[in-house]
Amino acid sequence: INTNIHGKIVLLFGAPTFGNTYNCSDHYQLYVAEQNGAIAGIVASRDSTVDVIRDDDSMQIQGLKTTIPMRGVSLPEAMEISDKINKGGIVYGEFQCDDTFEYPIVFCASNMGMEIA
Repeated sequence: INTNIHGKIVLLFGAPTFGNTYNCSDHYQLYVAEQNGAIAGIVASRDSTVDVIRDDDSMQIQGLKTTIPMRGVSLPEAMEISDKINKGGIVYGEFQCDDTFEYPIVFCASNMGMEIA
């Protein structure tokens, strides 16, 4: 990773898929981001739906784990966030990660008026 992501929430777009096989799983992308200092991850789906982010069995076999929060968003929501950043804007994100944790995890992009549950 050439960009300094230390202390940042990262926006990840899924790797291309071939059939049901991922080239690089969403969890592995998050793992690499965490190893480079990211504090949370927003993972874009591959379409307008949001599904549960799949576990990566190969990571589990290797004993690799992520400890930072991760939230999936639809591709249009991810593109909205990406467009704002690409135009020089700043997106402030916040995860509800405290003792009152309940599913679903809510992600708020307050300055964009976006609340994703």
